[in-house]
Amino acid sequence: SVNPAIPGWTSTGLYAAAGEPVRVQIPAERAGKGYALRIGCHSDTLYHLDSWLRAPEITKSVSLDMAETTVSSAFGGLIYIVVPDKAADGTRFTCALHGGIPAPHFVLGLHSDAQWAGEISRHPAPWAEFECGNIILSCPADTARAVRNPAQLMEFWKKVVEAQDEITNQAAERRRPERIVADVQISAGYMHSGYPIMIPVSAAEEMVTFNRLKFPGWGFYHEIGHNHQRPHFTFEGTGEVTNNVISMWCYEAVLGKDWLIGHPNITAEARAEHIQKIKRASDKWAVWKSDPFLALTTYIQLVQGFGWDSWRKYLHSFADPAHGPMPAGDDERRDQFLVRYSKIVNRDLGPLFDFWGIPVSPAAKASVAGLEPWMPKM
Repeated sequence: SVNPAIPGWTSTGLYAAAGEPVRVQIPAERAGKGYALRIGCHSDTLYHLDSWLRAPEITKSVSLDMAETTVSSAFGGLIYIVVPDKAADGTRFTCALHGGIPAPHFVLGLHSDAQWAGEISRHPAPWAEFECGNIILSCPADTARAVRNPAQLMEFWKKVVEAQDEITNQAAERRRPERIVADVQISAGYMHSGYPIMIPVSAAEEMVTFNRLKFPGWGFYHEIGHNHQRPHFTFEGTGEVTNNVISMWCYEAVLGKDWLIGHPNITAEARAEHIQKIKRASDKWAVWKSDPFLALTTYIQLVQGFGWDSWRKYLHSFADPAHGPMPAGDDERRDQFLVRYSKIVNRDLGPLFDFWGIPVSPAAKASVAGLEPWMPKM
C-alpha cells in the first residue's frame, strides 16, 4: 500500500537478493508519474573517499514508467517504492511485488512484541527495519533480532521526533518520517544528517537499545537536530550549535534526565573553561563562531536563566507576524536573536551578547535598551 501524500521511500518489508529480478506492478494511471522502485537503503556514494569498505555505490533506483517493471541489483537490498515530492493524485493505491524475500519489519501500532518475537524477527532477509509514523530505523537483521521490546523502542523514537518537531514549531511541516540507516561506511563524518541520516553499523546496536539502563546517545539527537535546523535561527558559527540545543531538549523532554549530561563538552567544568577562553580572547567573535561548544554555552545560559519555554517561544516567534519579518541574512539573524529573545524574556540581553562577542547592530541594542539588563552568574 502506497500513500502518495508521504513523499520519499515507502518501505515494502521485502528484500531483493543480489542479482535476482524483482517485478513490480502498479496501477496504469500511476505509470510515468514520478514513482520509482528503489533497491537498497545505503544511499551514500563513496567515490570521493581514499579507501572503501564496500563498493562506492550499491543502491539502484528505476523509474516506474510502465504498469509493470522488472529490476535487479548486483548488490541486493531492501525494496522501496519511491513517492515523488508532489504526487498529482493523493489517493492511496496498492502495488504488487514479486520476487522479494520477507525482511524483519516492525511497524508500531500494526505489530505487537509477540508478533515480532514469534514471526517477524525470523524473516530471512539480512536487513531489517523498525517503523513508526515519524521515523524509520534500518539496521542489520542480526542486530534487530536481539531487540525484545520493539514497541517500547519505537515509542521512544516517536517521542524524540515529536519533541524536536514541537519545540522547533515544525509539527505541521512534517510530510515524511525521518530515516536512520546503518552502513559499514558512510560518505562523511561519524554520522551525518539528511534523508536518510547515516550512521556507522557499529552504532546500530545503540540505536535499537532502549531500556532502564541504556538508551541511544547524543549523536542521534544531534543529527535529527540538524534536520530540524532552519536558516532563520542558524547564523554563521551556529551550524553545529543550534542543533545541539535541540539535542539537549531530548534529554529533558523525552528521557527525563538532566539535559546537561549528554556530552563531555557541556559539563559545568567544560562550560567554565569556555567562559575563561572567551575572557582571554582578543577577537571574541572569531573565537565564538569557531568553537561550537563554547558557543553552545551561550544558549545553555539562556535556557538556565529563563527555562526551556523561552527557547520554544523564540523558535515559535518566527511564525508570528507580530515579531516582525523573517531575517534576510546573518546580520539580521543575529539582531533578531537579540531582539526577539530579549522581548520574550523581558530582559535586555545586550550585555550577554557583548560578553560573548556576538556582533549586533546599534539599532538592535537600542530597541531593547529600555528593558532591565541581564547577565548570568559566572
